[in-house]
Amino acid sequence: MNETPEIGAVVVDTRSEKLAVVTDVDDGRLTLREPGGGMRGEWEAVRQHLRPADPAETLRAHVAEANTTIRRELGIP
Repeated sequence: MNETPEIGAVVVDTRSEKLAVVTDVDDGRLTLREPGGGMRGEWEAVRQHLRPADPAETLRAHVAEANTTIRRELGIP
C-alpha cells in the first residue's frame, strides 16, 4: 500500500489475509480490528503489509459493522 490509510479505512492484512478496519495510525504503525469487533481483538501492522479492500470486501466489512451496531442496540449478545 503506497499511502497510509485513514482511520476507518477497510484494508486486508496480507500476512494473514484478514479483513480489517483501521482504528489508529501512529508513526507508520496501524492498529487494526476485525469488522464488527470479532474474536481476534486488535493487532498492529505496517503499511507495507496492507492492501486496500476490494469493493466486495468493503461491503462485507460495512455489513458486519452494521450488524454489530444493530445487535448492540437490541441488546443481543
